[in-house]
Amino acid sequence: MKYLHLLALSALFAAPAFPQSKLSPAPSGTYVSDPAHSSVTWKVSHFGLSNYTARFTKMSVELLWDSEDPAASKVSASIDPTSVRTDFPFPDVEDFDKKIAGDVNFLAAQPISFVSTDVKVTTENQGR
Repeated sequence: MKYLHLLALSALFAAPAFPQSKLSPAPSGTYVSDPAHSSVTWKVSHFGLSNYTARFTKMSVELLWDSEDPAASKVSASIDPTSVRTDFPFPDVEDFDKKIAGDVNFLAAQPISFVSTDVKVTTENQGR
């Protein structure tokens, strides 16, 4: 009886819970990022010993999606450089976030922007 239960359980977990179906593309339209759930992270090598990671917390992204012709879609993004967060461990020594955001040797408080020049479809459900 114990083996019958194990066989039934293994059959249950081996079979998909829902039938596999082909994904439908999202409808054409304009999609925007959700500020509460968006950030841009970046990292640089710290003298080859480790990676230093930081993030921008204020940004917006817009996707003009064409479901009939995905390659005709367009993406644009804008990042506020003053929203940089480095988690510098000694803020009483130096305001590193402010330095990176505003210093002319870093971001000079200039907005960071990106506008796609093309969208390449790489597989049926992916692109670059």
